[in-house]
Amino acid sequence: MKHTTFSLLLMMTSITTVADNIRITWPVDYSVFQRNTTTTGGATNVTFAGQFYNGATTSYRIEKLNTAGASLGDWKVYQALPAGSLSTIGTSISKYFYFTLSVPAGWYRFYVKDENGGEKVVKFGVGEVFIIAGQSNAQGAGNTMEISELPDYDCVVANKNFIGSNLTQYHNLEQPVFGMLGSGNPTIGPRGDRPWFYEALGQKIATKEPGQVIPVSFINVAHGGSSIDNWYNSMQRTRTMFNNNYSNVMVKGNTVTHLNPYNAPASDNRFPYIDLKNAVSFYGNMFGVRSVIWHQGEAETRTLLSIGLSNIYGAFPVPAGYALGNYDTKLNAIIADTRSILPNLPWAVSKVSLHAMTRSPGPIIDYNIVNNAGNNLYVPVGASPAISIGVGGMVTQEQSNILATANVSWASPSSDSYSYSANEQFNYRSDGTHFNEKGAIKIKDDIYANIASILSKSPVLPAPLPRIQLTQLSAQHHKLSTGNYAYYQWGSNAPGGNLDQTDLNDGNNWNDTNGIPDGGYFGFTKDANGRIYSVQPTIMLLQISGAREAADDKENMESITYPNPVIDSKELRVSIKLDYPSPVRLQLVTENGKILDEINKDNLNAGTHELKFQLDRVGIKKDMAFVIYHLKTNQHNESKKVLLIK
Repeated sequence: MKHTTFSLLLMMTSITTVADNIRITWPVDYSVFQRNTTTTGGATNVTFAGQFYNGATTSYRIEKLNTAGASLGDWKVYQALPAGSLSTIGTSISKYFYFTLSVPAGWYRFYVKDENGGEKVVKFGVGEVFIIAGQSNAQGAGNTMEISELPDYDCVVANKNFIGSNLTQYHNLEQPVFGMLGSGNPTIGPRGDRPWFYEALGQKIATKEPGQVIPVSFINVAHGGSSIDNWYNSMQRTRTMFNNNYSNVMVKGNTVTHLNPYNAPASDNRFPYIDLKNAVSFYGNMFGVRSVIWHQGEAETRTLLSIGLSNIYGAFPVPAGYALGNYDTKLNAIIADTRSILPNLPWAVSKVSLHAMTRSPGPIIDYNIVNNAGNNLYVPVGASPAISIGVGGMVTQEQSNILATANVSWASPSSDSYSYSANEQFNYRSDGTHFNEKGAIKIKDDIYANIASILSKSPVLPAPLPRIQLTQLSAQHHKLSTGNYAYYQWGSNAPGGNLDQTDLNDGNNWNDTNGIPDGGYFGFTKDANGRIYSVQPTIMLLQISGAREAADDKENMESITYPNPVIDSKELRVSIKLDYPSPVRLQLVTENGKILDEINKDNLNAGTHELKFQLDRVGIKKDMAFVIYHLKTNQHNESKKVLLIK
């Protein structure tokens, strides 16, 4: 019996549907894995995982690339998958594969093909991974969007996810999505909205070794305006949500807010640290990390002005019991907490305190800085006489104290020296505080001047990912299991879902017996330190014999696509005809499992219904290769790929 009629009206240029018999679920396209060296060259272990639907044999090859992305020939020629890498799904002819290889530094393309001529490819790199934290001069600010003095080498990658970008979604961790960094693709997720100076820094690192390309990946969790107290207090709050052990389930608790020193609207006091914790436990564990790059301190000067010169600069929020001398203690506690997840995680700390403020009565903008010689906060521009107050310590001295901590180096030891001047020739600041283009170039050069020290610290290497094990319970359901971990989260009817840190532990040997034929499986695990792993490969069952409820359902389910130009449309229209009342879930996702948008209807009556995806929410871009849509009702699961031909 025909239960559901489904048609999708996609307004995009030159669209067609394809039935792809091969899926590569790991590595993720354009991902970078941390290499193991403290000098040059180096390698790291990379997990390779995926699935193919038809054919008794399959093979793979790995092609090495140069700086421009052109082939340097095969690193691994086409050959059979390694012994023990293949597993059969139930009684079907579908199989999934999983194996690991030690891969030298560089960019690569990983190809898999079957005996029927089908082929799939993803691009990945082995190089350097950095996590960025701090405030606005780390996150990116003002109109400076891109600093690029070198040609566009195919070596700089940015994480594109937006974990908590609106300061609410701190518990939902998306499957990783990556993309090249540049003016047309400027986001360094989850918090950075521009390349800032990182594109140029990445290019310098990428080309520092003659004849060698070093892929570079950045993950930006900086929060503009954040103080050391914001970071420290949110770290404490984050720990309590997990009962002080990140292997536990997150209990969100009631919303509590806190202020930063700029009197901005109060924010959830789980931020900013929860973003750093998520990046360290999730991305840092799966991809490895060279160092956290920390640039924060302007907010401390703002606090000192409120304490000592509020009559001139205004009274902005000051944390209870604030003492500048606690800066190093609090930052050390933050460093220690990240290392409770990733032991010996290196940090690179910038020396920074410079902050401009408007004097009242004004308009006079004073250029405020901690005086390294006299333990004073002073105003050298426009003040007559110069104003100074003793503060009993120095922001930059507190930052210098951190260098005594193991595995900590300078990122920039002198960013306060970047002057603010009416003379453009000597001006490195857009507003007295934030870097302009010259300042961004200077901070890039400053950090690169210390790159040997940063690279001398032993990095955190990517963890081997758990291998999924499926035991068939019936034609439509399986038991899922993997290795020994502290926490398991399993999901069905998707080729790769998200980790909700508030979900209860499903445990190992999870029986999928929900009564509805499932379209696929994915899983996440956590170890005793709270390190998060994606179970690989993710599985799709919709093309496998026996996975559907009935053969006539497969034959009668059709999807129709219309090649209307996306530029002229604002929505994706979905027409669904139900023969029986049913709840409906419709998802639009990327190949890597990132959910672009989701529509849920608790109960739709029999008949035809039109659902709409708004394009400004969906975020479909011309450079996407394709998207996948999933439909689930009581009677049917539907999953098809829409190829975007450029």
